[in-house]
Amino acid sequence: MLKVLRENTRLAFFVFCFIIVCFVGMMVFQWGMGGFGSVPTAIGEINGRKITPQEFQKAMESAYAQAKQNSDQEPDRGKLIQDTWEKFVQQILISQAIEEQHIIVTDKEVVHYLHAQPPAFLRQEQFKPLFFTEDQFDPEKYRRFLDDPATFENENTRGLAMYLENYVRSVLPAQKLQDRILGLARVTDAEVRQKYTEDHEKVRVRYVALPANTIPDSLLEITDDEVRAYYEGHQEDFREDAKRRLIYVQFDKTPSPSDSAAVQEEAEELAKKARSDADFAELARENSEDPGSASKGGELGYFGRGRMVPAFEKAAFALKIGQISDPVLSRFGWHIIQLEDRRRKDGEEEIRARHILLKIKPGEDTLQDARQQAEWLRDIAEKQGITKAAESKKLPLRDSGFFSKGNFIPGIGGQVASLMEFVFRSDIGALRIYQNERAYYLLELAEIREAGISPLAEVEKRVRHLVQNEKRKELVRSGLQNVLTALSEGRSLQEAAATYSLEVKESKPFSRSGYVDGVGSKNAFIGAAFRLQTPGETSDVVVTDRAAYILQLIERTPIDEAAFEQEKETLKQQLLRKKQNRIYAAWFADLMERAEIVDNRYLFYDY
Repeated sequence: MLKVLRENTRLAFFVFCFIIVCFVGMMVFQWGMGGFGSVPTAIGEINGRKITPQEFQKAMESAYAQAKQNSDQEPDRGKLIQDTWEKFVQQILISQAIEEQHIIVTDKEVVHYLHAQPPAFLRQEQFKPLFFTEDQFDPEKYRRFLDDPATFENENTRGLAMYLENYVRSVLPAQKLQDRILGLARVTDAEVRQKYTEDHEKVRVRYVALPANTIPDSLLEITDDEVRAYYEGHQEDFREDAKRRLIYVQFDKTPSPSDSAAVQEEAEELAKKARSDADFAELARENSEDPGSASKGGELGYFGRGRMVPAFEKAAFALKIGQISDPVLSRFGWHIIQLEDRRRKDGEEEIRARHILLKIKPGEDTLQDARQQAEWLRDIAEKQGITKAAESKKLPLRDSGFFSKGNFIPGIGGQVASLMEFVFRSDIGALRIYQNERAYYLLELAEIREAGISPLAEVEKRVRHLVQNEKRKELVRSGLQNVLTALSEGRSLQEAAATYSLEVKESKPFSRSGYVDGVGSKNAFIGAAFRLQTPGETSDVVVTDRAAYILQLIERTPIDEAAFEQEKETLKQQLLRKKQNRIYAAWFADLMERAEIVDNRYLFYDY
C-alpha cells in the first residue's frame, strides 16, 4: 500500500490540503501582533528551538477556527494565546525527547498501526459514507478501505489514504515514546489486594466525642511568645513563592454620555425595524448582546413583578400583547421589549416577553482619551516616578499588595500572562501601560520579594489561628482522659461516658476510604478504628480538627474473597492506568523543570 501511496504523493498532497480546508474550516485570525520594533524575533525558545511569530500566529488561527466551530461565543483571546503556547512547549519538548531517545518508525509499524488503531477523527459525520454501518463506525469497513486496490484508483480516496499515512507517521513516534514511559508502570497483586481491602473491608464502632467547638475562646488566650515559638518551629509551613508589589494609577473606560446616545440611536433604529414587520426574534439573534437570551431570539419566558430591574419591568408590564417598546435604559444597557402574552398564575400577573439588549460600551474617542491620559502620566513618571507624578496631578495612587506569579493581581485582575512576564522580569521602578476591559493602568513595580519564608508580621493572624487550634485540640484531648481512666477501672463505655454527661454514638459500617457522618473521612478517627482488631477493644484518645474521640470496635467485616477474585483484574487495570498517569506526569514535569524556556509573548501580545 505504501508504495502505491508514494507514487501518488503530489496528487495526494493537493487532496490532503483540500481535506484540511473542508474538515477543519480554517478562518483568518485577525487579532494582530503589535509592531515589533527592536523586540526579539521569536515568540519564545524551547531548549534553543525558536518559535517564530509566523508559526505561532498560524497555530492561533487554527485554534481560533476550532474554538469557533465548538461554540457560538467569541473565543477568549488570552486563553487561546495561553493554550497555543502550552501546546507548542509540549510538542517541542516531546519532539526533542523522541530525537534524544532515537525513536524511529518503520513502514511495517505504520501499516500495523493504521489497521489496529483507526484515528478518532474518522468517526466524524463527514466520514459516514466511507466507514459507517447503521450509524456506527465499522472497523472492518475501514480495514477493507485500506486493503482495497480500488482505494488508490480514485483521486479523493487515494488522497485520504495518503493523509492517513502521514497522520500516523506524525503521531506514532510520540505514541512509541509514551508507550516506553508508561511501560515502566507495574501493579503487583499485593497492591491490588491492598486497594480492594481499603475500599471493602469495613468496621462498625461506638464512640464518644468531645467537639472542639465546646471549648470557649476565653480558655484560648494566645501570647506573643507562643505565636513566635510556633512560627519558628514550623517555618517551612510559611514558605512562599517569589512575590511582587505594584503601585498604579487607573484610568477607567467609563462610557461617556455620547457613547450612551450612540447606542440609544442604534436601539431606536432597531425598534423601527421591529415595528416595520421585521422578525423580532431574528433581530434579537443578530443584534442582542444578552448571552442568556440572544440565541433564543430574545425569549425571556414568563416572569412576574420583582424579577427584572425596575425600568425594564415598568416598560414591559405597560405594553399590550404584540406591542414593541421604545428603547428602555437600565444598568445593563438599552433594551427593546416585545410583549408576547399575559397570564395569571397563583393569583399573580405574569407576562412573557422577548428583548434585544444593546450594551453601552466606551467608544473609540473615550478609549483613546483614557489611553492618552495613561501615556501623559507615564511621560511625567519616567522623570520623577509614579508617586510624585500622581501627587502632582492629584490622581489616586493604588497599591496591589504582594502577589505571586500566576495568581490574582488585587485590583487589576486574574492570571494575565503578559503582565506577569513584565512584572517578574523587571527591576524596581519599571513602568508599563496595561489595559483590560475595565480600564487602562499605568503600573510601576514597587517592591520585589524573592522566594522564602514569609515574615511573621504578614502571617501572624494565620499563626495565631493555628496555635489556637492546637490548644483547642489539647483541651478536648485532656477532657476525654477521665473517660479513658474510667474505662481502665473496668467501667463500660456507656457508664464512663454518662459519668461526664457524654453521649455514646454508633457508626454505620465504613471502609478506610469511606465517610462517617459527623466525623469525616481520611482522618485519625478512621485510622484508629481500623487499628482495633477484636470486638470490645477500645482506642486511646484520638483527635481530629472536629473533636476528640474514644472508639470501641463493634464488628469488623472482612472482604468477600469471591467478589475480590471477580473484580481483581478490572481493579488492576484501573490502578495501572492511575500509576501510568502519575509516571507520565512526573516524567513531563521533570522535562519542563530541566528545559530552558524563553517566553517573549508579552512583547508581542497584550492579553
